[in-house]
Amino acid sequence: MTQFKKDFSELNQTFRESDSYDEFEDGPSSDSGQRNSYSSDFDPSYRDQYEIKRNYYGFGPKGYRRSDQKLKDEARLLLNQDPILDSSNINIEVFNNVIYLRGFVDSRKDKKRAELLIEDIFGIEDIQNQLKIMR
Repeated sequence: MTQFKKDFSELNQTFRESDSYDEFEDGPSSDSGQRNSYSSDFDPSYRDQYEIKRNYYGFGPKGYRRSDQKLKDEARLLLNQDPILDSSNINIEVFNNVIYLRGFVDSRKDKKRAELLIEDIFGIEDIQNQLKIMR
């Protein structure tokens, strides 16, 4: 049993034994019609239901898309902050959540590095790396 569950079980037992917990178990009063959730907050099995849920990070509302301008700004920022890549000759264009890299870099490594830097931007669908290598 993890330390969290052990502490949680002890806390649950403490509240079950105290008089203050019993008054909240049925809610403020039986004739008010309100249901109080204090008893479910201290029930470990109730808590476990939320621990096993899937992670919904990145699942926005249906049809949500980040704007092309936001994607372009984030790509510029990432390329600008990289201490190894000279991005002064790179042009970034975004159309329908597809990023187009155009311009010139010094080597194949720089071409690949530019693409790798921006591939994890949330909301892009594809990257078209059209960078040329200066000879």
